[in-house]
Amino acid sequence: MRAHPIERVHLYVREDSPEASRLAERAVRFLSDHGVEILREPSPVESRPGAIVMAIGGDGTLLKAYHDSGGALPLIGVKDGTYGLLMELDEGSLQKGLRRLVEGDYEVVTHPAVRLEGVPVSPALNEVLLACGIRGKASKLSVYVGGAFVNSFIADGLIFATPLGSMAYSLSAGGPLVDPRVDALVAAPLAAWPPSMIVPVTSFVAPMNIEVRVESNRDLVGIIDGQVEVPLQREAKIRLVGDGPRFARMYPEPEGFYGRIVERAGRWSARKNVK
Repeated sequence: MRAHPIERVHLYVREDSPEASRLAERAVRFLSDHGVEILREPSPVESRPGAIVMAIGGDGTLLKAYHDSGGALPLIGVKDGTYGLLMELDEGSLQKGLRRLVEGDYEVVTHPAVRLEGVPVSPALNEVLLACGIRGKASKLSVYVGGAFVNSFIADGLIFATPLGSMAYSLSAGGPLVDPRVDALVAAPLAAWPPSMIVPVTSFVAPMNIEVRVESNRDLVGIIDGQVEVPLQREAKIRLVGDGPRFARMYPEPEGFYGRIVERAGRWSARKNVK
């Protein structure tokens, strides 16, 4: 599907990465030569046809760009040598990808997001972490899905992830990898104390738009994509919503999703095993 040819790029570059700086120079040179306006952060982001947010670095750079821009524009990521599982392009595909952008040969795809109810910030692209507001303390958490009691346990926190975010923090906490075609909210307890669990499971999955309520014996803090931290009281409400971040995609899902995992995470694992 052809989209609007790119005319403006809001550029975010990982500051501590020489590789990201080098790729950014290549991207800026190519885009400028093709008449594309380049705006560097923290320029105000205006929603308009033919404008995107480009993040060059790792997944953290893309998450920062998403929250800084408020989700106003489609995102595209260029990885700088890290895992970069959210990033559409890498050094090898950069030139071809940029050409496709200026020609309008890409598709804008909307992914679900995790919304922390009552908090006026962009919903999470990857995950929302609910943790005890007192650093180093655990909380007793009770979880309800659509009003039905599901589980109770003592834990450091509870991670709620999108399908895209299922490969991130949630996976480290024992959550499953979720195909992007499945609109599912993944909940994974963080360092739960096994004897405290009424139902001894490492994670569970809830459907789109169903409210998940969490009650705690201590005040909570909500951490959204590791970028935004908000203080909460002893209850939080979470749901997976459909109007989440938009991505400029060159490669269709699920092939692009699994391809990035196999090529990048698999390759890094192979290198580690060789060493």
